[in-house]
Amino acid sequence: ALARDAVRASGAAAVYAEYWDACRMQLLTGTEVPWLTLRGIERNPEGARSALEESPVAYLIRHGHEDALGALAGAPGQGIRIVAERDVGRFRLVVTEGPVPGVSAPSTQGSRAWQVTAAVTAGLMFLGMFVVVGFLGGPRRRFMGA
Repeated sequence: ALARDAVRASGAAAVYAEYWDACRMQLLTGTEVPWLTLRGIERNPEGARSALEESPVAYLIRHGHEDALGALAGAPGQGIRIVAERDVGRFRLVVTEGPVPGVSAPSTQGSRAWQVTAAVTAGLMFLGMFVVVGFLGGPRRRFMGA
């Protein structure tokens, strides 16, 4: 509830957070703004593209995430104004007039291709495990007299 209220009050067009925080907040807060991931596979590429054009943008960062908080503190040096900052439970909500380079690095290009490649690779590894187990189990049964 704290995060939902803080995001609504910020007027942000999009909110960046760590992958699992973004997934959880999207489910729990029911806010109208897109929740985008700081790194990893972006699950909302359209929202990420629109966030580049809209203002302001919020970042919901855990207090211990020094890299992201440090990069956000350097936003004015990159010509991006910090509109508001506040603590929200275990998070720091930082609202900027636009996305801050160096804070978020999600993969929007090729995300679907990466997911398909990972799924096919995992499937082949699983199939390979069955082949190996079957091969190792076969001769042993004949040796044991089965």
